Amino acid sequence: MERNRLIAKAEIVFSMAVFGTISIFVRNIPLPSAELALYRAVIAAATLLVWQLLTRTMVRFQDIKKELPLLLLSGAAMGVNWILFFQAYKYTSVALATLSYYFAPVLVTVASPLLFQERLTGRQMFCFVMSTLGLVLVIGVSGGAGARGRGTRLGCSSALERRCSTRPWCSATRESAM
Repeated sequence: MERNRLIAKAEIVFSMAVFGTISIFVRNIPLPSAELALYRAVIAAATLLVWQLLTRTMVRFQDIKKELPLLLLSGAAMGVNWILFFQAYKYTSVALATLSYYFAPVLVTVASPLLFQERLTGRQMFCFVMSTLGLVLVIGVSGGAGARGRGTRLGCSSALERRCSTRPWCSATRESAM
């Protein structure tokens, strides 16, 4: 049991290190964001294939045939997400692009009445106002102008696109909601 826990923690640390260092590659590789996203997807697919071959746990087409349209749509949405996020890195600082990306839950909360037909509570509205005020204070009052503002908008767009494209389609979310 303890060994499994250590392995799980190591996997989380590894995945966070990979995600945390992506900005170094994006900012230092002189390629368009769309091309970087394509290469990232190809490398990820190759890595998953090698992993499946090593562990002998192949995904069978019959198992995913029913969900294939949603899987393809999800893959396309993830590609758009990466392109927007990588563009944010090119226009603003890594810190600001990442902060705007993690602003996604706030954006989804305020959009939830339209997207999910949920009511906002007073507490949620207060949290939205305070989070937005915090983001404005970090980027500055004139943060909407120039490359810095464009990078922030791209980061927020990436965040919102990611949240909106995965939540409604996730079968685990649909099953737990029922």
